[in-house]
Amino acid sequence: MKISNNAIVIGLAAVLLGGLFYWQSKASPLPVNANNQQAQVVLDRFVVDLGEMKVDEVKTGEFILKNKGDGAVVLTNFETSCNCTYGRVVFGEAVSPTFNMRAHMAPGDFWWRQELNPGEEVKIQVIYKPSVMPVYGSVERSLLFKTSDPKMPSVELKVKAFVK
Repeated sequence: MKISNNAIVIGLAAVLLGGLFYWQSKASPLPVNANNQQAQVVLDRFVVDLGEMKVDEVKTGEFILKNKGDGAVVLTNFETSCNCTYGRVVFGEAVSPTFNMRAHMAPGDFWWRQELNPGEEVKIQVIYKPSVMPVYGSVERSLLFKTSDPKMPSVELKVKAFVK
């Protein structure tokens, strides 16, 4: 069996492109601080219990995230664990897009980012709407995102509820 030069070139190109995509997927979208200043993400909590709720109710859990480091921190890549769960970041008067499961968000919303200087804080809201995906009994849903804090590169904030 004789392999043509075109097949070899196409095969090598495919391997190189595959390697490039793999390398790019492992690259961090977050900046590295060259001045040895470190971001330090501190959260007031990781879980909020929303208590009992009816399937047609909407409840919101709020979390406070503060940058206690001496370098800026970037928050990005927000997404939720279920289509019935939404997230928002409130920074002063500014409000982020509403985050959801990645497949259900506008294309640019996943790449939205917020930079916090040392000492700054944001309020993160996790909104649970059980009527979107009705489940009864104990429920736990999450908002996930990335940070540039090397000690906390990924964050998962949870809301718990008992749906009646």
